[in-house]
Amino acid sequence: MEQKIRQRNYNTSNLFKRDGSEEGEYKGVFRGYSISFNEWSIDLGGFKEMILPSAWDSADTSECLAVFNHREDNLLGSAKSGTLRFYPDENGVLTEVDMADTTVSRNCAEWVKRGDIDTQSFKFTVDEDEWVYDEEEDNLRCVIKKFGKIYDTSLVTRAAYPEGTTVENRGIDLAEIKARVAPKSEQTEEDNLEGDGISQDEVKRRESIISYYKNKLNRK
Repeated sequence: MEQKIRQRNYNTSNLFKRDGSEEGEYKGVFRGYSISFNEWSIDLGGFKEMILPSAWDSADTSECLAVFNHREDNLLGSAKSGTLRFYPDENGVLTEVDMADTTVSRNCAEWVKRGDIDTQSFKFTVDEDEWVYDEEEDNLRCVIKKFGKIYDTSLVTRAAYPEGTTVENRGIDLAEIKARVAPKSEQTEEDNLEGDGISQDEVKRRESIISYYKNKLNRK
């Protein structure tokens, strides 16, 4: 089964420093939490998400890149070379990058220093998660138990949400998940029809027929 790539943004308190051991030498080190544990995200468009600390144990970071705006041609560091490192603790995963002396690195350094950039994003797959339905909030909740592959961690100029979290959720079918985990009493007629494999066009056709006969009865 093909794994779907997910992507999340996190606001983070960033520390950027330059250490020049020799005159004229540039060395940029970026640190910040790219992942937070045991915290519910904001609403990501129909669901909330939480990452368990144990999820990181299975994460494959062997080919992970540190980039700017999720573009590999804006390379800042890599796990393969040892210039990108991860330090998980009780709060989350601290990311540290030894940034090269390049134009994009210098630009990122200045933007972080000025506060223009304060958000990190990471792109990943999930090997195991659990979905539940929150009846009180009428919302789905996802608990990530095992990461799959971590593709990149990225400094980003714009977050899709002002706090905590998402850019995109490729391949997550919320209607299918809700049909599977939500109590039947909480599902709408449309949800139930779609769960039975009936197309949206067929749902609309049936609704128009029902509406037609209701109006006809009311006129009598």
